[in-house]
Amino acid sequence: SLNSHQVDVTISIRNYPKADRSGKVIHVDHPVYYINDVFLVADATSPTSRGSTMEPTALVDTVLYDNLYVIYKRKPNIRAGVLTQKNYIIPGDLYNAENAIRTYRNLSSLSALRLVDITFKEAEQGDSLLNCEVRIMPATKQSFTFELEGTNSGGNIGAAGNLIYQHRNLFGGSEQFDLRFKGAIETLREVNEQGYGNMLELGVEGRLRIPKFILPFKTEQFIRKFNPQTNITLSYNYQRRPDYSRTIANASFGYNWRTNQDVSHLVYPVEVSLVLTPFKSEEFQDWLEGKYLYYSYEPHFIVDQRYSFVYTNQHIRKRQDFKYLRIDAETAGNFLYAGYNVFGNLPPDGTYQILGVDFAQYAKGEIDFRNYNYLEEGISIVSRGYVGVGIPYLNSSSMPFEKQFFSGGANSIRAWQVKNLGPGSYNDTIKTGYPNQTGDLKAEANFEYRFKLIWKIESAIFLDIGNIWSLSADDDREGALFRFNQFYKELAVGSGFGARLDFNFFIFRFDLGIPLRNPYPVKGSNWLPGNAGIKGRDLTFNIA
Repeated sequence: SLNSHQVDVTISIRNYPKADRSGKVIHVDHPVYYINDVFLVADATSPTSRGSTMEPTALVDTVLYDNLYVIYKRKPNIRAGVLTQKNYIIPGDLYNAENAIRTYRNLSSLSALRLVDITFKEAEQGDSLLNCEVRIMPATKQSFTFELEGTNSGGNIGAAGNLIYQHRNLFGGSEQFDLRFKGAIETLREVNEQGYGNMLELGVEGRLRIPKFILPFKTEQFIRKFNPQTNITLSYNYQRRPDYSRTIANASFGYNWRTNQDVSHLVYPVEVSLVLTPFKSEEFQDWLEGKYLYYSYEPHFIVDQRYSFVYTNQHIRKRQDFKYLRIDAETAGNFLYAGYNVFGNLPPDGTYQILGVDFAQYAKGEIDFRNYNYLEEGISIVSRGYVGVGIPYLNSSSMPFEKQFFSGGANSIRAWQVKNLGPGSYNDTIKTGYPNQTGDLKAEANFEYRFKLIWKIESAIFLDIGNIWSLSADDDREGALFRFNQFYKELAVGSGFGARLDFNFFIFRFDLGIPLRNPYPVKGSNWLPGNAGIKGRDLTFNIA
């Protein structure tokens, strides 16, 4: 059909050419192959070198494990069971190219391995038998990395550095351990008279990734099928601003796995955070008094559980239409509240505590959907819709500050600087420099028309629509409350253009955002082009 740009394709498969006993080439039905022996070379020095690998007696050490010949040329650097659990190519099974792809994908996910190569060869003892050779090259076991980056957060220029130690095979089972030290400093544009004018951040994080589920599962078949991973993290972060300082200690334990090529899951049964504010300036404390955000800056515990579902049918190295969907769900404080409610006495102020610190109780959910359409070579349209909501209840009167939503910036409404938009029609005219523009509900829609310029440089024209809102009737910020009969009048609209340097492994992006519609009340029309016009100070430059 020419109108739909589609054609019918017929593929004819020729019979298999084979030499008979006299040497004459004849064509016969394609043979059906079965797997004979599988040889797994655990410490290959080259992905292309070939020797007598498929004869197990020719090498230094061979172990028959799960019906696979696991071959070591030197002292084993990774346990045989870790490798065989990732294997889909089973002796006696019918040859299936998909099983080879799954095996390659599973083994490549192991941090202890650098390269994986899989080949098949007809066995000498039968016309319909294949021997398989899986060659793996170990990765460098330990490394140090230093990263230096510039930052631009809401127009505040800064610099950050990270020192990272990485061990890719900590206990011989491809366990990856990362230790990260972070330091950052940022010059604030707006400071109060008693402030230093800079924001300082220091942090340390240790993360252990284990390529299987631990506790409470016995998961040998699950490992082969779903390629699971256990994540254990400990971190500490210190932040100092002119108006307050904050420390965040965090510990988490979770799992992630893939049910197929397109779908992955992430579950954290437990995550514990202790957030303290050891310093608040008198000016900041006075500003907080009586405000809805007061409790967001009080010390608090967060004991939460969270789940993420991710779907994407994007295939690497293929420029074709694809979709991306992420759904996040998170709750905190429910088990603690139930326990205290049954066994404890309610304090006079009506708030339960752990070691003298209130614990947060809330539910939070997010949906992020993106659609990528390739029109022709070098031209694509990208659309995105996002909704997030957080609801505090029972033991909490407001969402913790670090769990609230904000708008603006390079990955949001690009015509406004980060945390400089909303909530609702609220307009922060005082500009104290305090973080006052956060909310409990966020809705955004983004549209981009991308086209290639030269080399690896792409350009884009974009349109962003959205805002944040508060869900509490106690919020004292005028116009911040979400109302069904009003919210559509409080949508901010921004447009602009940008450039992208696409190097495949990373993307460098510049955007110039232009506000088209203000969400807060103004004299005349909220649409800037038809009212006061767009001035140079209205333009927002983003780097990501």
